Amino acid sequence: PLSKAALKGFATLCPEGTRDPPPWEVLFLLALSLVSGKLQRVHVLVAIIVVLAFDCYLRPSEALNLRKQDVTAPRSGTRNRSWSLVVAPQGGAPAKNRQFDSGVVVGGVDREFVSDILEALFNRTPAGGLLFDGISLGMLEGVFRSKRTLLGFGAIELVPPGLRHAGPSHDFHYNHIGLPALQARGRWLSPDSVRRYAKPAMLLRQLAKVSSSDLDRFNRFSNSELSDRIVSALKKV
Repeated sequence: PLSKAALKGFATLCPEGTRDPPPWEVLFLLALSLVSGKLQRVHVLVAIIVVLAFDCYLRPSEALNLRKQDVTAPRSGTRNRSWSLVVAPQGGAPAKNRQFDSGVVVGGVDREFVSDILEALFNRTPAGGLLFDGISLGMLEGVFRSKRTLLGFGAIELVPPGLRHAGPSHDFHYNHIGLPALQARGRWLSPDSVRRYAKPAMLLRQLAKVSSSDLDRFNRFSNSELSDRIVSALKKV
């Protein structure tokens, strides 16, 4: 009890910091760059992680641990057209909140294209295999570091854990989704946890650091074009 009280006191004196969420514009350009030019398998898979984690509010480890059996495809003959994921299934490691079998439907508001990307990856993954087989957290971090420098995003906080922050902040600001819906999609147990992740003002602060030329480049493409490029690249690696 004394140890718990001491830890609580330290947390009050020095609260845990949070990350500024990277804007979708930055993540879009990151994913686009990963499937442009000379294709590498690791880059194509990281591009898919970027899009999927943004949409489904996934932690990097949750994305990397996804297996084919954790994905549910739409059932023919029904009205369902949605793909879904089971995060931290029974038999593996629990989620950070110590929960198992938390589900999320793929394709948030205006993001139906994510389902097309997941379908292409699902069809290429062997039974029982990892969706992102061969990709480690260290590799993911390395790609983020190199691309952050190459793309000139040095002023943006662009790291894999930021993907978990980006989706909720984007949806809360642009799609006017309430905190209860965000909490359900993000699989948080407490509303206070949602407030740590859904930070639209911090999102806009990051967006203000993006150059006009990068924004112009982003506006020249659509989400469906990014989806087509990722699916095409996946077939080539």
